Amino acid sequence: MEREYSVLLVCGVGASSAFMAMNLRKAIQAHHINMKVNARSESDIENYARDVDLIMVAPHLAMLMPDLQEQYKDVVRIEALKPEYFKKLDGEACLAHIMTLLEEE
Repeated sequence: MEREYSVLLVCGVGASSAFMAMNLRKAIQAHHINMKVNARSESDIENYARDVDLIMVAPHLAMLMPDLQEQYKDVVRIEALKPEYFKKLDGEACLAHIMTLLEEE
């Protein structure tokens, strides 16, 4: 059975990440990938960190990345969503990036 991945998309209040998650889910379904995606605000990371394989942070929160990566370094991998696909809400490009990151592990 194929492994199920779980990814959390994070932004300031969860709105832009929710739109990105919607398009990402479409890409996941089109490629028949076993992955759950949730979108939440940055303040919810603590509630989800132990339950996901990867946390992707919106580009406009890039200044938080060093602190988040340090805080959760023994819990979960945290990476940045790329502005190139985030601003276009390109689910296909986002999925390609996420799969590359998950395959590195």
